[in-house]
Amino acid sequence: MSTLPNTASIAAAAAALAAATAHGIRLYRSGATTGPAGLDTERVIRALALQGHAPQRHLFPDTAALKARNGRPVYKDGSPKLKPSGHVRTRDHVDPACDRGTCTKEVLPDKSTLSDHFCGDYATKFRDPADFVRAEAHLGEKALRGSPDLVEATIEEIFGPGDHTARFEGYYVDPANPKNADGSINLLPVDLRGGHISAIYKQAPDGIWLLTMHPSPQDERHP
Repeated sequence: MSTLPNTASIAAAAAALAAATAHGIRLYRSGATTGPAGLDTERVIRALALQGHAPQRHLFPDTAALKARNGRPVYKDGSPKLKPSGHVRTRDHVDPACDRGTCTKEVLPDKSTLSDHFCGDYATKFRDPADFVRAEAHLGEKALRGSPDLVEATIEEIFGPGDHTARFEGYYVDPANPKNADGSINLLPVDLRGGHISAIYKQAPDGIWLLTMHPSPQDERHP
């Protein structure tokens, strides 16, 4: 189950955010998650949930919903099909942002077309809303200074030196043994030591909007 907030409460929080300050998004990106405008962590996240799907897919899901994003391994002649990277090809990825039940389809940006929901090699999330806001504030500032399309930073650049694996959760399908004896999908935890966080933004009338943001492991860490 995903712990998605009520749609009406998201809209109400977003309206309150807009009423508090027209430059609220820029304010908290400058490092203030609280302040005169009342931009607390929860309100920021609810506003971001209206801009794209970052909280819905990379913060709100519980462990079961996160694992379901990995989908099911694809087999050919009894053997799992592998990508050039060594990861397992998968299908039937369940979208945790879906509010219509268990969805393997998602609505494309034109709002009129359903497409198969896609998840890459890893399904990952932030464990703590405050960490999510802190990462987005850092990447949002970088996006405002350069191209908003794709912005990245190492985990240590955002949170400082050290092991930050407890801040995140993630899974990928085991290429050596994709299925367990009972038919369930065999998932391994993602090792995010030395990893990075990526965000994609789009231009909007009031600045930039966050489309998605997620942690990823160091290149070639897995499989």
